[in-house]
Amino acid sequence: MVSIFTNDDGTKTIKWGDGHSDLYLKSKENEKSVYFNSASSKVYDSLEFKKRKGYILIKKDGKKYIFDMDGVLRKIIAKNKRFIS
Repeated sequence: MVSIFTNDDGTKTIKWGDGHSDLYLKSKENEKSVYFNSASSKVYDSLEFKKRKGYILIKKDGKKYIFDMDGVLRKIIAKNKRFIS
């Protein structure tokens, strides 16, 4: 199961089904709820919070992971806009 957690400092952690996790820091460039992956100085993945909708994670390959307000993965959309799950 894939899910998002909010840490005490406001950062976000995505825990993947295989047990590893990725930390996302809030962008300082704008006021929107946009986060970037802290594992690399190059920004490949972005995580955005949409009020009343949840989170959208966009990976480097264009795949989108859609999470509900509780941080639970609800669907995955491929770059060609076809649902994967």
